[in-house]
Amino acid sequence: MQTLLQPPAVKDQDEQLKLLLVDDDDEDLFFLKRMLKQSGRPHDVLEARNVDQAVEQLQHHPDIVLLDFYLGHQTAFDLLQRMQKSGCQLPVILLTGDDDAEIDQLALSKGIADYLPKRQVSSAILDRSIRYAHRDFQRLQQLEYLAHYDTLTRLCNRRLFMDRLHHACEGAKRHLTTGALLYIDIDGFKQINDELGHATGDELLKVVAERMSLIVRSADTVARLGGDEFVILLENIAAAEAHRVAQKLLCAMEEPVQLGSNLVRCSLSIGLCMFSAESGSPHEILTSADRALYQAKLIGKHTYCSFNQRLMESLSRQHLIEQMTQQTVDSGEFSLHYQPRLDSLREKIVGFEALARWPKRDDVQLTPGDFIPVLESLGLMDRFTQWVIDKALADLQQLQQWVPDCVLSLNVSSSSFASMVVKD
Repeated sequence: MQTLLQPPAVKDQDEQLKLLLVDDDDEDLFFLKRMLKQSGRPHDVLEARNVDQAVEQLQHHPDIVLLDFYLGHQTAFDLLQRMQKSGCQLPVILLTGDDDAEIDQLALSKGIADYLPKRQVSSAILDRSIRYAHRDFQRLQQLEYLAHYDTLTRLCNRRLFMDRLHHACEGAKRHLTTGALLYIDIDGFKQINDELGHATGDELLKVVAERMSLIVRSADTVARLGGDEFVILLENIAAAEAHRVAQKLLCAMEEPVQLGSNLVRCSLSIGLCMFSAESGSPHEILTSADRALYQAKLIGKHTYCSFNQRLMESLSRQHLIEQMTQQTVDSGEFSLHYQPRLDSLREKIVGFEALARWPKRDDVQLTPGDFIPVLESLGLMDRFTQWVIDKALADLQQLQQWVPDCVLSLNVSSSSFASMVVKD
């Protein structure tokens, strides 16, 4: 189960802070504790006399580290290096016995919050340094959170997700493992937003985020890309288990969501793409999952579809044909061919049958068996039929010059014919 990340907690300036004092000199430790006591502010003080002890004390999650530069045969930078390797981010105030310009410059390059020569330290100076360092660190945490997390759902945002996907792809190549990417959106979310308002839509997004996070493992990444689009990154997972996760996600939304006085029912559509060492770039993997999601929408929503290259090529061609058919109807580029109808007894032409043909193009050539079903699926059949009728009637006079009293035959779909009867 993945836990939704909470925004960084903000402590008030007068709230008790936990301080870690790291110094190998007992007199200096005593001096620092006396300065802290004279400041009049409450502090919870931890102590360490070397780098190893300091690392152990970090497990108690101090708010600030007050660090002496010289620690026996080691220095403050040894502790900073170990903190960095472990991912521990804390404000550090460096204390030294001498005012050394070189150490000052090194401290700045290491990201030290403040640099204080011990002989210049007073309770007021130390208190101010602690408060400023803590305030600046909290602000930095807030900015980092806003840069990497979605403030509504508290999930990763696109920026952090793409970074994790990149690392997951590198890990799959390095360790020869497989992973999965799920691209998800909420069926009918726009209608919910339009009918119940954006505030209700936002609450639904939070519920969906929470339900998805309860299903995946703690090491998995759930992210919101924007709107009602979500992605889930499953690292080091077999295809069968990834499919089970997709099925669980579908089941998770079967229970209605109570949002205020509204009981909202919604479902998910999911595109699944497996990746391995042989897969393409992170962008290509994301695009493949998006295409699989599109296929799931075509199937009928509330389902998931796994990416298949042959299927997607067919899907791309189908999408291209739909676009070209729409454009051809709008521009009236179809043509009519007139096939003669013969009276075998009189051995003469008695009429013509109008046959619609796709315009001549270099890229795509379609037969009526190809474009007629597309016209029907796009709801363009009535417009197309009306164009055929208008065009045939316009050509009829010229046809009659060749064959007087000819009969012109048109093939009209039953739905269009019913519509024509109603219009008449």
